[in-house]
Amino acid sequence: MAETTTPNAREPFSGAAVDPDERFEPPSDIILRSSDAIDFHCHKNILAHVSPFFADMFAAVSGNQDIQKDGKAVIPLVEPSSVLYGLLPRVYPAHNARLFSLTNPADLTDICPVHEAANKFQMVRAQALIEDMLLSSPLLDTEPHRFFAIGCIRNIVPLIRKAALCTLRDTVNPIIPFIPEFELITGNRALELSNFYQRCALRAQSVAGNTHSVPHNVLVSAADEATVITSHEASGQPFVWWREEGHAVHCGPIHQMVGGVWTQEVLPPQWYRNHVRQVSTALRFVPNGTTAHMSALDVAAPERAAIATCPACAQYALHDLANFAAQLKRLVEWTNGEIAEGMW
Repeated sequence: MAETTTPNAREPFSGAAVDPDERFEPPSDIILRSSDAIDFHCHKNILAHVSPFFADMFAAVSGNQDIQKDGKAVIPLVEPSSVLYGLLPRVYPAHNARLFSLTNPADLTDICPVHEAANKFQMVRAQALIEDMLLSSPLLDTEPHRFFAIGCIRNIVPLIRKAALCTLRDTVNPIIPFIPEFELITGNRALELSNFYQRCALRAQSVAGNTHSVPHNVLVSAADEATVITSHEASGQPFVWWREEGHAVHCGPIHQMVGGVWTQEVLPPQWYRNHVRQVSTALRFVPNGTTAHMSALDVAAPERAAIATCPACAQYALHDLANFAAQLKRLVEWTNGEIAEGMW
């Protein structure tokens, strides 16, 4: 049995005696050697507990090993030390809370091979922990395309969906910076993300556009399949632009006539139709709930002037628009989520 002098890993896997309050108990009794020749002093009982892979290995291995160090058997692995540094702290008691968060882009460098190793070694809890870290990382807001690629590489469907939704915070067809993980996904995957953006943009425009023409005296809430918002959620009271009473002569709902016959179709005032077109245009380029909410509240000067000249609209329009904006935000977010679930 050959004794080796391979360098040891950093604490807490160096095998050196440390503060009794910080050390793992009992003392390490097995060494995992990385592919780049770094020795990680570990504990059979912990590895066997979290990994059926290692449990079966230890049960099958005899007491005599070809390679030993410090009286401990050495198990060579194909994983580099960077992967073991990322994996082992997540199956051992936490020594550093930072190990369980992803707050720096550098933390993502080895996350795919670490997740792959957790899967290989059947470390189910470690795998779930890594996925939870990815899903809760604040980096999702700033690097959604990278998280989408990571989700595709490791087939983490909830991450694919969440990252895709986060990409909607950028303008349509944004210039994506170089992302190393993108080299590991197929062109079809990248195309899926582009198609997702386009589908959400078209659907968001349709959701906003559906508010400008509805059957007369029919009230539809944001929860209905028709996705038409015409009234307050709590009271069911129609928004002022659908109510016929109290408007100036030039304002109020307009009844439609086709072939000289009045139909059940009714249009809201012109100022509202103009406003909805502006909301729809904004959603074409940034199809998310925040855009829906902010653009619905941002009434242009000509429309504000038209509102001011109508007694009913002057009294109720801005208040009703605030309620409409909140409903539209939720509706756009819901439809985007439906599209994501349908694609992945």
